[in-house]
Amino acid sequence: MLPRAAYVDPAVFEWEQRHFFGGDWLCVGRSSQVPAAGDLRAEPVGAGSVLLARGEDGALRAFANTCRHRGHELLPGGSASQRSVIICPYHSWTYSLNGNLRAAAGFKNRPGFQADRWGLVELPELCKVSPPKSGENYSAPGTWVGGWMDLRDGMATMSLDGSSHGVSLRNLDARGLRTVIYVNVFPNILVSLHPD
Repeated sequence: MLPRAAYVDPAVFEWEQRHFFGGDWLCVGRSSQVPAAGDLRAEPVGAGSVLLARGEDGALRAFANTCRHRGHELLPGGSASQRSVIICPYHSWTYSLNGNLRAAAGFKNRPGFQADRWGLVELPELCKVSPPKSGENYSAPGTWVGGWMDLRDGMATMSLDGSSHGVSLRNLDARGLRTVIYVNVFPNILVSLHPD
């Protein structure tokens, strides 16, 4: 077993926050948690949080949960709301549900200010690489779950942008080159098989 400090030391927790939650893809929730247009949900992730927003067009988007003006938190982490716009509680900068800046108090007539450059920062999403409804779960008894997903056309692997700097595994047929397999063996083993 690991020493006690691995479970209770604040320095270890800070290291885990930085290395496990900072910079890599992370699932923050299910789309069913923000089902209707205007649904907002803030989920804590590492030292910050992610703002999930369901747009009027039905699309689900994820943004850094910080205003572009002074970096204030837009919605408290762990909370949910239902609104037609996203309003920063600090200086009332207002964003549409698709992240575009709609109103910036004190900046409307400022020379050189371009509102289209100050929208919310959208985070990378796995759906750009793999259709979220692709694939199926495996059905078999045991203390495991698993399934497969397809890669979108033009994508080589399940990286943030779909590009691969590796070499495809030998003997994969055309189907194998377009498939990613996940198997979770309880309590804590995840096998993620990518074409490369």
